Amino acid sequence: MPRLCLGGRAILALTASSILLLVGCSRRLVFDHLRQADRIEVRANAEVLRTTADPETVHHARAFIVARADGWRQNWAGTPIPVFVIYFYSGNRAVGGYGVGADFLTNDPGGGSLSRSAVATECEDLAAALGVSLQRR
Repeated sequence: MPRLCLGGRAILALTASSILLLVGCSRRLVFDHLRQADRIEVRANAEVLRTTADPETVHHARAFIVARADGWRQNWAGTPIPVFVIYFYSGNRAVGGYGVGADFLTNDPGGGSLSRSAVATECEDLAAALGVSLQRR
């Protein structure tokens, strides 16, 4: 096995550190602010796809996001673009927004542009429950 000189070890250590910084650490997000949500608005770009204050639908959307509190990361290549965004409201006040893609979630950009992977079939089920499509327009 080849031996690394001291300089080679330092370069190897710096390279490994750089890779770890680029990958980033995952975070657990807290969604207490969504507890007060009584309405959701689902949008694709600027188009409102659906607005509802149905308690069951609001609860379903909130539970989907809250169940995925772990694994949020800042993607150094850029945050993926969701197919639609669920905006949560308490009365007329926005309390949070989360994007849904085919197999990922994003947070409201005001929260630091984080994303996380998600199971594709679960994202499809959420879209169906909200009465929207995961197909890009």
